[in-house]
This record gives sequence, structure tokens and C-alpha cells, in this order.
Amino acid sequence: MSDYLGKNSHLSPSELHVVLLEEIRRVNMDLLMNQREIASLLRNLRLLEVVNHRKSKFTWNHYREKWQQFNANYCLEEFKTSMTKKDVRLPETVNILIEELSTEHRTFYLEEENLFEEICERTIPPNFTSEVLNSWIQRAKHLFMLWEKKRQLYLQSIYSAYEDHSQKCIDRLKELQVHLLEFGYLDSVEEAGKLLGQHCIPILGNLQKQFEKNLNYLDCCFAWAANANDIALANPIYRFGETLLGFWEEFGVKPMKLCQQTLTSRLLTERQHETDHVKQKDVALNLAIDSLRQSATDDQVTDRLHEVLRLLDLIKNM
Repeated sequence: MSDYLGKNSHLSPSELHVVLLEEIRRVNMDLLMNQREIASLLRNLRLLEVVNHRKSKFTWNHYREKWQQFNANYCLEEFKTSMTKKDVRLPETVNILIEELSTEHRTFYLEEENLFEEICERTIPPNFTSEVLNSWIQRAKHLFMLWEKKRQLYLQSIYSAYEDHSQKCIDRLKELQVHLLEFGYLDSVEEAGKLLGQHCIPILGNLQKQFEKNLNYLDCCFAWAANANDIALANPIYRFGETLLGFWEEFGVKPMKLCQQTLTSRLLTERQHETDHVKQKDVALNLAIDSLRQSATDDQVTDRLHEVLRLLDLIKNM
């Protein structure tokens, strides 16, 4: 400032005042321009900061979305793969029940086979009667009834096992939803519900349809087996037994009874004939003995004695 005043010391006060005013005006103009530049610079810095923030946010969101999509797809693929495993499509509990049912069926088959062997052995006349047939059919129907009850219990147990397994699959889907939200792979419950509804729920639906198909198949097999035992086995065997009894009654029992009656009649006739013949000989013998007692001479006694001996020989040889 002193240099500036020394430089203009030759000026009069009025001229110096004018020069100072001009200098002040210039300085003010420079300050104003600097303020404008600074304001523009600050504005540009703020704009750059906003742009960089938006760019960073866009980049962050882009990579975050890719990260979310990758992890969400990985979780979905893991879930899909787990739903195709054998222990999911054929639960271990159901498999155990089916194995137990197979063992029970083998036991029933042996009992059924024993019944059939028994009826085959007992259909041989004359031991085969209506009482034997009725007793056998009652035991056969009782066996079929017990087996049907046992099959229905197993069917209900298998149905319950499928229900429990289906609920476990639904719980695993819920756990997947919680996992996706908890680790930030998805941003909202609505988004998770939409994604799972598109990719996972159809899998569970198909799995449930397969379970229902398996149950319907078992139910149809049980119904067919029950009809086969009752209609195709027990009833035809019972009708065959009745037919065999009628045939045996007509061509076995009646002719045998007729032959028995004929033989009995002939036996009684022969017995009566022999009895009469013996009585006649006995009367003749008694007469001969009486004549022997009444004989007066030796010749008469000898003749009567020979006659008695002859009659005794006849009686002995009868």
C-alpha cells in the first residue's frame, strides 16, 4: 500500500481520490468475479459430487443386484435340486411303511395259500360236506376282513406320512424365504413371495400331485385286491364247493345209499332164510331125537341114531 501511495504521491488529493476510487472499483470487480468463480466452482463441485454419488450408487446397485440375483438363483437351484432327490420324492417313513406292508402281505399270502391247500384236500368225498364248506368260507372271509382292516390302517399311516413330509417341504420353502431376506438376497417379502411363487411353489405342487397319485394307486390296488379276494377267490370257490356237493349228492351219496339199502335188504333176507332153515333143521333134529327115544328095537334105534347124526352134520356144515 505504501508503494502504491509512493507511486501516486505526485497526484493531488482529488486526483488521488479518483485513482483510489478506481482502484477500489477494480478490486471490487475482481472480488465479485472471484466470488462468481468460487460460486461456480462450488456449484460444479456439488454437481460433480451428486453425479459421482449417483454413479457410485448406480454401480453399487448394479453389482448388488447381480450379487443378489446370483445368490438368489443359487439358493433356488439348491432348493430345486433338493426337491428332486430320492429321499424327497420317496420319503423314508413311507418306504419303511411299504416294506412293513410287503412283509405283512407275504404272511397273509402264506395263510391264504394254506387255506386253499386245506380246501383242496377236504373236497375229496365223502369227507367233503356242507359243514366243511361253510366253516372254510367263514374262516376265509374272516382272514380277508382282517387283512383289509390292516391294509386300511397302513394306507392311513402312509397318508399321514405323506402329509408330514409335505409339511416339511413347505417348512423348507419358508426357511428358504427367511434365508433370502435375512442375507439380503431379496429386498422385500413381496419380492420373495413372487420369486418363490414362480420357481418353487410349482415344484411343491408337482410333488404333491405325485404323492396324491401314489396314494390313489395304493388305494386302487387295495380295492382291487379286496375285490379279488372276495369276488374272484372266495365266492367262486364257495360256488364250486356247492356244485361239487350237489354233484356228489346226486351221483355219489344217493347211489351209495341205494346200494347200501339193497345190500342191507338182501342181507336181512338171507339172514331170515338161514334162520328159517336152521329152525327147520332144529325141528327135524328134535323129531329125530324123540323118535330115537321112542324106538323099541335095536334096528330102529340104529336107524334113528344115524338120522340124528346126519342132521347134526348138516347143521354143523351150515
